[in-house]
Amino acid sequence: MSISSLSNLQISLLSTTAIEALTATDIQSMSASQVGAINTSGIAVLDQTQLSALSATQVKGLTAAQLPKLTSTLVFGTGQLQALSNQQFGSLTTTQIDNFDATHIAVIASTQIGALSATNFSGLDATHIGALNGTQLSGLTKAELSGLTSTAMGNLKDTQIALLASTQIGALSATNFSSLDATAIGA
Repeated sequence: MSISSLSNLQISLLSTTAIEALTATDIQSMSASQVGAINTSGIAVLDQTQLSALSATQVKGLTAAQLPKLTSTLVFGTGQLQALSNQQFGSLTTTQIDNFDATHIAVIASTQIGALSATNFSGLDATHIGALNGTQLSGLTKAELSGLTSTAMGNLKDTQIALLASTQIGALSATNFSSLDATAIGA
């Protein structure tokens, strides 16, 4: 029997052993709603090959409850990352976000950045912060900016700081503001 012929209810009842046995071809044959029906225990046992087999359309079927259950070592493809809604993106864990490389950072939309909680935003390390472009920076919320470490603030380039809106600058904590150099403040 083909996995694609199963109902969402049947998919939700699959054991972790059954999920682990799914091939990339099986995964590719599933609809987005079937992917969204995989129970959180099943999501937790997906491996990188299975995750990589998901199309951007299928990734849109993942729920905000499922995403944090993905093993923290799994890495989304850039097309998959771009397909995540703001709500989905905001449900990623700090550890999952920390796994992003420069290629991942480059494709994140400003609205996705703004959807991160301040805690999850803290998952972006100094290198990640330094790689954000102007459009992405415009999506930073006051809570995200005030939660930046002074090290991360110190890694913002003068050109990045110049792109922040006055309301964003006003959201910086005293510690963060004091970590800016004179050139950055003049920008």
